[in-house]
Amino acid sequence: MAALDWSQCPAVESVPDRRSGAWVFRDTRMPVATVFENLEVGSSIEVRRSLNLQRAASTRRRFL
Repeated sequence: MAALDWSQCPAVESVPDRRSGAWVFRDTRMPVATVFENLEVGSSIEVRRSLNLQRAASTRRRFL
C-alpha cells in the first residue's frame, strides 16, 4: 500500500517532540496509524472514542 501524504491534511500534525514525530490527530497524542490499524482488525471508531473518553476522565480524576 502506498504511503499517504498527511502534510496536506489539516486534521493531523507531526510534532517532533510528540510521539517521535509520528502523524497524530491535531492537539492529541493519538497516532493516525493506530486508528487505521484498529479498523483493519475490526474495531469500530465508536469503541475507540469511548475508550479514549474513559481514559481521559480517569486521568483527570487522578490529577484533580
